[in-house]
Amino acid sequence: METSPKLPVALVVDDDPDMLGTLVRCLESDGYEVLAAQSRDEVESIADEADWIDVLVTDIFLGDGWGGEVAVRVRQDHPELAVVFISGRAHEDPVLRHGIQEHMVFLEKPFTFSALTEAVLRARS
Repeated sequence: METSPKLPVALVVDDDPDMLGTLVRCLESDGYEVLAAQSRDEVESIADEADWIDVLVTDIFLGDGWGGEVAVRVRQDHPELAVVFISGRAHEDPVLRHGIQEHMVFLEKPFTFSALTEAVLRARS
């Protein structure tokens, strides 16, 4: 009996419910199993329980934290994690002004579904 290949897993974090829903729909339509969180606390719970996460897509400015801290926390349990940071206020982030690591990609809001798909592929390559 053949088993289907496991879908890649994306963890998506945004404190705006509408944006979170859009990100989830986009990545699901692109073939990802999507885990969604609206807060840093939710991310920590999901990361602790997940067996594997391929990519983290997170807003930089969250209501209860900073996306960079979220990425560091999730990479503790998932060291091969690729990261896509999203923000409409990139000019306010000191990390983005000084560069990000090679496993990370930045995508400025607003963006298209295809731009998100491309950013995820770049982060994972």
